Amino acid sequence: VVAGGGGAASCAAASGYLAGRTGAPRTSVWINAGIAGQPNLPRGALAVVSRSIEQSSGRTRFPPLPIRCPLPFADCVTVDKVETDFADDALYDMECAAFLDTAARFSCLELVHAFKVVSDNRAQDPFDLDRKQIAVLIGRALPEAIDALVEPLIALSAELAAECAEIDVSGFHDRWHFSVSNDNRLRALVSDWQAVHDGAIPDPNEYADCRAAPDVLARLRRALDAGGPAE
Repeated sequence: VVAGGGGAASCAAASGYLAGRTGAPRTSVWINAGIAGQPNLPRGALAVVSRSIEQSSGRTRFPPLPIRCPLPFADCVTVDKVETDFADDALYDMECAAFLDTAARFSCLELVHAFKVVSDNRAQDPFDLDRKQIAVLIGRALPEAIDALVEPLIALSAELAAECAEIDVSGFHDRWHFSVSNDNRLRALVSDWQAVHDGAIPDPNEYADCRAAPDVLARLRRALDAGGPAE
């Protein structure tokens, strides 16, 4: 858990720090729990983000949720400054889009999600809440969010981790030394590779010029992002 503060840059930095600090494998659950304005919902209402819209760029993301979740869902518009006009019937926050982009670098999309607690609406001003009151709002929503969203995702994460553990990566281990955290990353990346290459495992020979395990992981990540073999 890390408190990222408000704004896209702070959220992205906090997510990157958490990934580097923990060495979390790509089967880890990443959740952004925060507050948001919403024109019509009451203060304290809870909603899972089903569509994220970055206002400055217009980019839209649909976080895939492979579990049944009984919580309400809502669009979330990420803005650069506090929104009080509420042009759309949506959540308004300042970090969700940045979180989804950043966390997707460290885990699979199905395990990266956000839920928001309404802090303000047309009748209640966002500036009449202090940090302590915000913490209380989120704290009240946490038990329901954990039961309905986080715990099922953790169960799914365990299943994915077990599948990754069965992947044969001996060809990579024969050439490079992988720490426990790097081995977890390797297995998750190879699993991602298999998903888009009909079950095939990447050829370690294509990474022969890599000096160390982190170089292999970086090359494999770039290859996956490009949709092809190592470059």
